[in-house]
Amino acid sequence: MNRTTRLLAVTVVLAVTVAGCAPGESTPVVAAVSPSSVNDSRETILAENVAAARQDILDQFPDAAIPVVDRVRIITLSEYATVTAACLVELGLEAVVDGDSVRTLVLPAHELEQRLGFYVCQLKYPIDAKYTMELTSAQLRLLYAYLTESLIPCFEALGYSISEPPVEEAFVDTYYDELSWSPATEAHNQSVDSEDGNVEQLDALCPQVPDSVYG
Repeated sequence: MNRTTRLLAVTVVLAVTVAGCAPGESTPVVAAVSPSSVNDSRETILAENVAAARQDILDQFPDAAIPVVDRVRIITLSEYATVTAACLVELGLEAVVDGDSVRTLVLPAHELEQRLGFYVCQLKYPIDAKYTMELTSAQLRLLYAYLTESLIPCFEALGYSISEPPVEEAFVDTYYDELSWSPATEAHNQSVDSEDGNVEQLDALCPQVPDSVYG
């Protein structure tokens, strides 16, 4: 999985009695240069997500009637939990916000209904595809400034020890390498190893990436 997706993946937590499925995972693509081509790329990603989600349902339920849904609006990553939970409730499904996730109960007799509910809400309120597009060098420089000037001090104030960051150029050049420097990963590992660690709470206190990085 691409590092952008791994870092920013939206987690849908399902409290289930049988296996449940979340909305399809976005496919990262390289950001284009012109505004019009960027918009085209985002729409392409959103269309691919819809197609993947539709196929996921049909793979398990070949006779399922897939509804036609009109988009209401594109949402930001931070809106996902509240907007999706409200959408599911509006469809008559049980759903609650759990941090930046959505928690639902999936009963065997209603699994298809739940799957279709997530599908409908994904089409009504898709997450902006900019969150899964590869960051440009300029965006990575903005991210580097945030990590070194804001995120590391936030982690350190909570008692976490973060390694010395690489110089900016090295950060930009190696960001998509598998073992590249990641203060969030270091803090998460320390949180998991501690008795009272809570990664979700840590991310709420010290957000990994500001929305401004994505433009």
